[in-house]
Amino acid sequence: MCGAIRYVVQGDPVVTLHCHCADCRKATGAAYSTWAVYPRGALAWRGREPRRVRFADRLRLSCPDCGSPLGMLPSEDAAIVVVAAGSLDHPEVLKPVCHAWIEDQLPWIEIGNQLPRYPKMMPG
Repeated sequence: MCGAIRYVVQGDPVVTLHCHCADCRKATGAAYSTWAVYPRGALAWRGREPRRVRFADRLRLSCPDCGSPLGMLPSEDAAIVVVAAGSLDHPEVLKPVCHAWIEDQLPWIEIGNQLPRYPKMMPG
């Protein structure tokens, strides 16, 4: 949001999905979150490093200045990095493939697309 942290991701994401879990809601302040999953080596931070906070067994990445969510790592040595779609310069190029964790979906959210829905995480 403030531009204090920049990053570059190379290539296409492995998967992009909408997550409705309670952990993502609390971490982002949004009713649900859209995430793009990349191989860890596809992301390079420019300038400063993000703040890392352990929350819900993951390392949440955010801007140390404005607090904007940037992504998460499933663990310190994870092979993937999960990028907050809204933090990308061009999130419109992403194509989410599903809604995950809809068992936690807020009752006032109406899903208006035909993407698959999974009670927990998507298979695979």
